[in-house]
Amino acid sequence: MLLHERVVPGQKLCIRNLATDEEVSCTVKDVNTGSSETPEVGVAFSQPSPRFWRVSFPPEDWSLRSSEAKRVSVAEGQAKPKPVVSNK
Repeated sequence: MLLHERVVPGQKLCIRNLATDEEVSCTVKDVNTGSSETPEVGVAFSQPSPRFWRVSFPPEDWSLRSSEAKRVSVAEGQAKPKPVVSNK
């Protein structure tokens, strides 16, 4: 995650999801400069919290041929689009 506050690996943090007001304890694992001036901070949760970010992943059998997949035409020579994931 991007974090303006200076942190170091091993530091304990408490982060809050502002959309849900849920809080979790975590430990800083990695700090990188990233592509912007704001450091990218990798954290590990103290307890498993798979729904904390509220990100939904497609089922394992999902493909671009699934009825839920958006129809996109790709011009010749262009890279194929990556699947769009919705967290509705």
